[in-house]
Amino acid sequence: MSTATTKLIQEILAESEPVDNSEVLARLWGVMGELMAKVNGRFQLAPNPKTEQFLNYAAPGGQVQGEMHTFTGPEIAYLANTWLGNPTGGFLNLHLNIWLPPQYRVPHLGIVFGTIPDLFFFTDYPPRADMWQDIAHLDRYYQSTNQQIIEVYATEGVTPFISQSAFIRQAASPAALCFTIKLSEGSLALVSQLAHQRLDQWLAWLEEPELTPEAEIEAMARRDYQIRLACGQRDPANPIGEKLLGKETAVQLLEGLWGINWNDKLY
Repeated sequence: MSTATTKLIQEILAESEPVDNSEVLARLWGVMGELMAKVNGRFQLAPNPKTEQFLNYAAPGGQVQGEMHTFTGPEIAYLANTWLGNPTGGFLNLHLNIWLPPQYRVPHLGIVFGTIPDLFFFTDYPPRADMWQDIAHLDRYYQSTNQQIIEVYATEGVTPFISQSAFIRQAASPAALCFTIKLSEGSLALVSQLAHQRLDQWLAWLEEPELTPEAEIEAMARRDYQIRLACGQRDPANPIGEKLLGKETAVQLLEGLWGINWNDKLY
């Protein structure tokens, strides 16, 4: 395992030479397609009309581009499958964020690929409970990832990515994986395998999902939305989007990515 990095992503990008990662985008977006095929095979999804203007978009000049596909459904509160970046300049950011409705106590799912310009990977199962008070939630959903995390961080070339943000560090669950690694066939295969494993485990939990007691559903809905809102507003990488696309467009994209209203204040 390499020494962990604590630099901001924008600092890493500023220190890096531009590199053409267009082929890497095709590979990673292809993996996202594989993941979405599994999701579409399990859930009934309806496109979210609020993000239609961003199905395909580009900044003036065409170097900064992206796609945003968002959905809701009877068993899905909000799903965002997106990419944004400057492929020929080395920066890419791809998301698959899936938020379950409040009647379930199964964790949510987040998977992120990126290049900065090295390969970046993040995945987590955002919890539905305070695990200091509900240790059974920890045992039920998070012990299963423990060995995987130990093995990944022991992999040669893997550099743990530690956020400078106290909010981001507390937001990560015991299942979170966040690292960079040099781009190679092996590293692309690694992050693809990890993403499929995480999605497959999550889908298995939903075969017989744990349900939220009826009296707690409203509180769960408020909690879920507050998490999405805080993540959208407090991500320390948000200035990258503002620099690439301007603040107004960046805010609209963040609203679409997290399914939020930027002007809400819940915390």
